[in-house]
Amino acid sequence: LKKSPIRCSVDLRDGNQALPMPMNPEKKFAYFQLLCQIGFKEIEVSFPSASQDDFEFVRKHIIDADCVVFATPMYYFGISSQLKAVIDRIYAINGSIHVAKKAVLMVTYADNAAKKERPILTHYEMLLDYLGWQDAGRIIAPGVWPAGAIQSTAYPQKAYELGKHL
Repeated sequence: LKKSPIRCSVDLRDGNQALPMPMNPEKKFAYFQLLCQIGFKEIEVSFPSASQDDFEFVRKHIIDADCVVFATPMYYFGISSQLKAVIDRIYAINGSIHVAKKAVLMVTYADNAAKKERPILTHYEMLLDYLGWQDAGRIIAPGVWPAGAIQSTAYPQKAYELGKHL
């Protein structure tokens, strides 16, 4: 090996539902902090559209965040059902999130026709308008198919640069 491999912890996503006593949001956050201290740079924290417990874990971070990133592949010219479920749950915490925040949109899709982005962009723009949030950037990656194909494009570097400037 010439360099350390990238590792991504999914312990806070898939594994929690299988535990005899799943972690509550406080325990998940303590475990998240431990993973950060160990040195993990990529951590999947939950599947907030799947369960109320996972959403509760993510909810606090959405409320406290200065910037929220919406990342989704395009599914039939719209956002994924998982992201849609999270957005639907966001409306339940409306009063807590109608504050100045930034948002970023990151989308991948297989086609190369720019007009096919419009439904997702419209949804994102309407959501930001409703919430009073400011668009801090967009990474729209057409022509990305199959899974992993994005690695051979300039989009990961563009996302990195956008993240550095937030």
